[in-house]
Amino acid sequence: MENDTICHFIYTGEASRVTLPCDANALKYEGSKSCHIKHSNFGYLTLTFEPDAGIEYKPATSETDWVTFCYLCFRKDKLKDALAFYGIALSGN
Repeated sequence: MENDTICHFIYTGEASRVTLPCDANALKYEGSKSCHIKHSNFGYLTLTFEPDAGIEYKPATSETDWVTFCYLCFRKDKLKDALAFYGIALSGN
């Protein structure tokens, strides 16, 4: 997270494509596609939100394989723990 508005999502795994359907893109699978580093299992996505926003998000590795319901609230003191619970690492501040 940077400046309370920019959030970096990091994915490590065998998926060749990961998207982040969220309420900011109407929960569409094609909504926010992560960048995948060739010859690695690393992907990342950076999104900008309103200050103090909370979002509903569902990481997906295919149109039918979505992670169960998640809710993210941009409180710095809670964000890292919430993401870690779902196996998502946080970069930045």
